[in-house]
Amino acid sequence: MTKEEVWADNRRRGYRIPVREMQTLRSVGCMNGKRAVKCMYIQEKGYLKMGYVTGKAIKELREKRKLTQKELAEKIGVGDKAVSKWETGKGLPDIGIIGELAGALGVSIAELLTGELRENENQSANMRKMCFYVCPVCGNIITSVGHGVFSCCGIVLPEVEAEKDVEGHFICVETVDNEHSVTINHPMEKGHYISFVAYVTSDAADLVKLYPEQGISVRFRKKGHGIVYAYCNRHGMFKTTV
Repeated sequence: MTKEEVWADNRRRGYRIPVREMQTLRSVGCMNGKRAVKCMYIQEKGYLKMGYVTGKAIKELREKRKLTQKELAEKIGVGDKAVSKWETGKGLPDIGIIGELAGALGVSIAELLTGELRENENQSANMRKMCFYVCPVCGNIITSVGHGVFSCCGIVLPEVEAEKDVEGHFICVETVDNEHSVTINHPMEKGHYISFVAYVTSDAADLVKLYPEQGISVRFRKKGHGIVYAYCNRHGMFKTTV
């Protein structure tokens, strides 16, 4: 990440965030867990737009759980008329009960606020179907055995899609003494580097975090057939099978 700018790359929208706005983005986000709201920088208008739960989302989730307005109201300690007002757009639930509302509706806070519901299709928890989420602001790495909704620094993170390794991001894997030795001929500068390398098999996952000015030479104990991932801070994630 350069001092001049950071990039918030959401799968559907990418906005250039000047560093002067980055502290604002952090301060209104949900890093401390007190204000669970989604925010994004709208480049054309130049301000932070706060995304909040909608009445439509509450109604759809309530009906999916086969709850009446009264039953939902009792679960979160409000009157049934309050739920009716939310669903008809005549009011909004207080931020202080968003966590209880999400729990009663069987979703995460992020899913409730964004309206983007994710169902984990990897019920058998096969590690080779692991998903990666990377924060473009702080570089935090989140892994999940299946799809989910995760946020960091006030940003709802898109799932990172891995591409087949290509020239410039070719992952070289050699097996030496029951170990996989991974090397990549790639710049390791402050503005362009490999952030992490991971080795994932059907029942295990190992991840090594890398930093600028550090060489790319990683060893993993061989655990069978799997996938080796490498994440470039500029071009995204690449993979190769072993």
